[in-house]
Order: sequence, then C-alpha cells, then structure tokens
Amino acid sequence: MPGDGPKTDNVKSTNSDTDSKSDSAVNVSSASGGTQGPAIRVVVPGKPDLQIWLQGVPSPLFNAIDKLTKPPSAWNSIFKDIVPGLTSLAAVLISLAALIFTYIQWSQAKTQRDKAADTAQKKVLADLIQNFDRIGVSRDTGAEDQQKLEIASMRLAAYGDQALPAVRMAFGANNDGLRDGGMLVAKQMYRGMTVEHGRLIGEILGYYKTSSPVLQYSVLEWLVKMKRELSDEEGALAVGMLRQTFGKKGENCPNQNTKVAMEVTNFLPIWPTNDSRELLRGMAVKCGDPEIRDHASDELNSLK
Repeated sequence: MPGDGPKTDNVKSTNSDTDSKSDSAVNVSSASGGTQGPAIRVVVPGKPDLQIWLQGVPSPLFNAIDKLTKPPSAWNSIFKDIVPGLTSLAAVLISLAALIFTYIQWSQAKTQRDKAADTAQKKVLADLIQNFDRIGVSRDTGAEDQQKLEIASMRLAAYGDQALPAVRMAFGANNDGLRDGGMLVAKQMYRGMTVEHGRLIGEILGYYKTSSPVLQYSVLEWLVKMKRELSDEEGALAVGMLRQTFGKKGENCPNQNTKVAMEVTNFLPIWPTNDSRELLRGMAVKCGDPEIRDHASDELNSLK
C-alpha cells in the first residue's frame, strides 16, 4: 500500500572500487534510481555496495535526505585548514602554561632558599660577634680561650659560602677581636675546604680592591697568618695584586696607607720570587715613610 512507507523490495548489491580501501569509513549517499525512482546507496568498505530504492517518498523529504548525505564541502575545507592550526596553538598554549607553572615553582623555591641563606648569614654574624667581640684571637688569650675560639671558628666555617658576608664584615670591623675572628674563620674555611679555594681566595683578595684601608690591612694580615699554607699560584696572585697597587717597583708606595704598606713588607718575604723581590727593593727606596723603607730593606737583606 502507498501509505505503508518506502518500499525496499528492490535492493541491489553491487561491487565498488571501495573494496580495496579498507581504511574508508561507511559512506551513505543519494543515488538516481532511474525508472525505479530515488534511491540511497550505502557503501561499506570490504562489502558489496547496497542500493535501496525509496518508492513513494515525498520529494521534499527525499531532498532533505539528499542534502544530509552530501558533505558540506565548504565547511570540510575550512576545518581541514583550521584544525591543524588550532592543534598547534593548543600545544603552544599547553607548553606555555607548563613553563609558567615551572617558573612559579622555581621562583618560590628560590625565594625560600634566599630566605634560608639570609637567616643563616645573620646567624653566622651574630655568632661571630658573640664569640669574638671581647676576646681577640691573637691578643694574649689563654690556651682555654684559644681552644674555644678555634671550635667556634670551625662551627662558623661549616656554613661555607653562607658565612662569607659575615667574614667580610668582620674583616672591615674596627674591633680587633672581630677582625681576628673573621680571619680565623676564613683560615678554617681554607683548611676545611668548606669554600672552594679559588672562590675563597678570589673573595678575600677582592676585599683588598676596595678603597677601605681597614679591609686592605685585614687582607694582608690574613695572608701573613696563612704563611705558606697557600699554594704557589695563590701566593703569586696576591703578589701580583700588590704590584698593581704599589707599582712593580714600588713607585706608588708614597700614595698608599702607611699601615697597609708596612704589612706588605711583612708579606712579600713569605713569597721570595723575582716579582716580590723587585717590589720590596723598590719600597726600600721609594716609600715616603723612613720606617717602611728601613723595614723593607731589612726584609730584602734577609732573603739574600
């Protein structure tokens, strides 16, 4: 009967070239039924094509089906062009988000490390002041006090790099006990290698390059106290630094601090090289203070 819906009596199977395309998806499309009326063609990969004639289907409905079965080529083209770009953009955004998250974590960790380092530096300075402000290490201390200061300096030296700011402040103090304490801590750092030797020597020699006579004098005192514990290379670095400020032949000696110049004459004989001898010989002639000239001359004669 015409009202019972589309008739599917006529179903025809045909072979399609899609059989060889096993990757293809199921494809439904409208087809011309010729004398039998409109039809729908169903293509399944690997199977015979199925063509169903739809007799009695109103034209508007068939037209709607026809439109649904036809892919919107314009939109397909647009999505084909846009989707890869959107995928790349999404990957970039995800990478950027991960980078920002990683940076935030790193920044927070760095802030915590900085706070911990600052706390440690303040503690080292407080301990140094507490232990060395009243008792100078080399100021006629008894054996018991000397041992206590030695132990205290070891504890402070154990902080390594974190203790260097406190050492610098102690080197620049006007209090002899603090300065001696800072020098003792620096000595323990060198002996215990709690700070790498090259870094420690570079740090301390850097104090000398400031315009502070107190720091310069403390550096020279420390070098004298270290004697030959320094390596030949480190001793040569110190001699080279003095040749830069005093001149290779002592020509700049009259412009230097008197106390600093006197300590230079105590240090140079510890490293009797041609460079140190040349500087000491020049100081014996060119320094303005006669006491410094005499001391330089005596030290030079002791090296012969």
